[in-house]
Amino acid sequence: MKKILYILTTEPFPNGLAATNRLLSYIELIVRKGIIVKVWVLSPIMNSNDLGNYKSKGTYNGIDYEYLHGYTTWPDNVNKIYKIKSYIKSLRLLKNILKTNRPNSVLLITNVLIYLFYIQVLCKKLHLNVFQEKTEYPHYINKNNLKLKICFSNYLYRRYSGMLVITYELAKFFKKLGQNNIFILPMTVNADHYKVLLNETTEKKYIAYCGGGNYQRDGVLDTIVAYNKSSINKELDLMIIGPENEKSEYYNKLRSIANNSQNNIIFTGRMKSQDVPQLLKNADCLILTPNKDFESGGFPTKLGEYLATGNPVICTAVSEIPRYLNDSNSLIVEPGNIMMISEKMNYLIEKPKLCKEIGEKGKLLAESVFNPKKYINDLMIFLGTI
Repeated sequence: MKKILYILTTEPFPNGLAATNRLLSYIELIVRKGIIVKVWVLSPIMNSNDLGNYKSKGTYNGIDYEYLHGYTTWPDNVNKIYKIKSYIKSLRLLKNILKTNRPNSVLLITNVLIYLFYIQVLCKKLHLNVFQEKTEYPHYINKNNLKLKICFSNYLYRRYSGMLVITYELAKFFKKLGQNNIFILPMTVNADHYKVLLNETTEKKYIAYCGGGNYQRDGVLDTIVAYNKSSINKELDLMIIGPENEKSEYYNKLRSIANNSQNNIIFTGRMKSQDVPQLLKNADCLILTPNKDFESGGFPTKLGEYLATGNPVICTAVSEIPRYLNDSNSLIVEPGNIMMISEKMNYLIEKPKLCKEIGEKGKLLAESVFNPKKYINDLMIFLGTI
């Protein structure tokens, strides 16, 4: 009899950003192992249709999925009372689904406290294994939350059957809270997606940054300043791929510098997720320059996508990045060192052979260390699907 794994999430599906791509990278492999996987999206998503998620149920690469409410996005002008009623409705629906179908294991991916509490209690009552994935610290970190809320949240994390985390830093954090069943699944990327892509001939060559909109965290200002100081800015454009945020002072500063620059700095705005891999593949170099450790305790999933292209990657040595990246597989630089970033950019013209070799070694890293195939059997054992 086939085993069943339920994924309960508040992330968009099947199209989404980093969290959705990470989920797909390993559950597609679990499905290929003969396990029945179903994704339940617990609530509508504000930008689900922007990502191309118009169907509230369907099958994607062998994975059945369904939005509990029957629609993918919230209605226009939705208020808090409507949302609260919707959350209560989803919890009732979920209770019936779990009681009727009784999956072997449940994996929860959300930061919504009511789901964290209710689903953990419900699964324990039904004697179901329930795990939670965390790619960042809990949201109460670095915020002024009530001590009671923090204690309650910490208690919940101890009560899960286990925790799936992306970094050693997060593993250490949850272990301190009393959760001892922890599986570290590093940042994962489906490198096969890039194997079928060819570098298309484009009129202009370019360096590319790609992100979900947190430009300050990713140090995009350092990227732009270093680019303007480099000797490559007359030969390569700088492409900033990601959503526009005109309400952000930091974003407007980036646009102002770009507008006053004599160099070609392109802001693409939000791109369809299915179009991004080809943009990354066509680039001459990919760049990520955060100037301090990630406060979230996480790891940049975009870095795996970068490496998988086989293009050279310029990246600052923050958080756990130096655990995997070095001078042999990346153009690694000191955080906040504008001149060093600029010098590495110049390598693209001055040392093209070296850059090509570095790109190939970065690709090998993505195909080995960041390949979910390396971890899938141990992960299935951890989740109780073997």
